[in-house]
Amino acid sequence: MADLHFIRAGSGDKKIVFIHGNLASSLWWKKTLSEIKAPCEGYAVDLPGCGKTKETNAVITLEYLASLINNFLNALGLKRVTLVGHSMGGGIAQLTALNYPERVEKLVLVNSIPMHGFQAFYSYGEDKLRQLRQREHVFRKSIRNVVPQLKDTEFFEEIVTQAKAIPDKTYIAHSKAMFESDWSERIGMILCQTLFIQGQHDRFVTMNGSMKTAQAIKNCTFVTLPNCGHSPMVETPDEFNKVLFDFVGC
Repeated sequence: MADLHFIRAGSGDKKIVFIHGNLASSLWWKKTLSEIKAPCEGYAVDLPGCGKTKETNAVITLEYLASLINNFLNALGLKRVTLVGHSMGGGIAQLTALNYPERVEKLVLVNSIPMHGFQAFYSYGEDKLRQLRQREHVFRKSIRNVVPQLKDTEFFEEIVTQAKAIPDKTYIAHSKAMFESDWSERIGMILCQTLFIQGQHDRFVTMNGSMKTAQAIKNCTFVTLPNCGHSPMVETPDEFNKVLFDFVGC
């Protein structure tokens, strides 16, 4: 099992664990962690092959990544947490809540991939996915489409640099893992209090898919944030942080 690098902020009895999406890292939670206050303590992980966590030789599935999150909680002695997952990380968070329900007190899904998985990337084929990374202007545009309202150009360059550094094996494995995942028959077993936050102008995860996933979770509140796309925590961090912290009780 991989040892996950993480960054931590805040202090208190309420523990929040943040899971990033595809082509991302803990850096994407930087603006949220900078605002976290007692009684909350936040942990943002780097999944294998991302940020400062080494690549793994294991076969990557979302179920496997959920098991790594559970191991991470065990290693740090975090018994019950609020899990916050963005995009692919939202799928991992849902599976963690399904497979280890005793660990998840609350669940926050941020423009999460839907309960049927996410086919848009891997359906192009592995060769085209590799070609995308090799064409600089196309790759930069694809990252910009994930954060259309991000105004901080320096931060944008940081996330592009990190995305480029993710190994090809991990990049392909994440796309395949999202393509092959489907937990729609089990999603009704998520019983914890859940918040689904959706950027109104997301170009990747459809509003319809997000609403269907939210409706399938018994105790879920759906919130739409205007003026942002796929990544509210970096595009409109003030609005996102308020909704998140109000839900968690920070």
